Amino acid sequence: MEKVDELYPAGVVSTLHGLRGDIVARSEDQVEPLLLAGVLCLFRDNTCLGSFRVLRSSAHKGGALMQLEGVSGRDQAQQLQGAEIRLPRAAFPPLGKGRHYWFELEGIRVLDRRTGDIGKLVGRILTPAHPLYVVEGPGGEFMIPAVPQMILEPLGDDGCMHVDLPEGLISINNEL
Repeated sequence: MEKVDELYPAGVVSTLHGLRGDIVARSEDQVEPLLLAGVLCLFRDNTCLGSFRVLRSSAHKGGALMQLEGVSGRDQAQQLQGAEIRLPRAAFPPLGKGRHYWFELEGIRVLDRRTGDIGKLVGRILTPAHPLYVVEGPGGEFMIPAVPQMILEPLGDDGCMHVDLPEGLISINNEL
């Protein structure tokens, strides 16, 4: 398997399915890498619980229903519930122009068209309408709606996110 620092978050073991030890995995980005995974690593609190070969996987209610080698009953599967799933970079299929996995964006600098460097992308909040990017800047944390009107380039050639924020967005966020 890959080195631990070469593994990227792909989802979480959200629930169990049946009595044989099957798990259901969910992903905030794309469920496809989970369905294509041959081997996955499970982590809890940044500690590796082990590598598991995927014996079977299929789409299931917005997630991936999986049978893992060595997990043969509900009790064993229950020990994995809530664990973070990490995969090697090669397991993530390209998303197409202008689309990126969260691990590709987290930690990059954010540059506004008018004011320049406004901080570092440190989080995201998923809402029904659209995600909100959380940026840590000199004045503290603020949020940017992840909509095309504001995100000009999610990951430019310079390794930065390029945005065009309306006047006062940062100061309004800091006043809340």
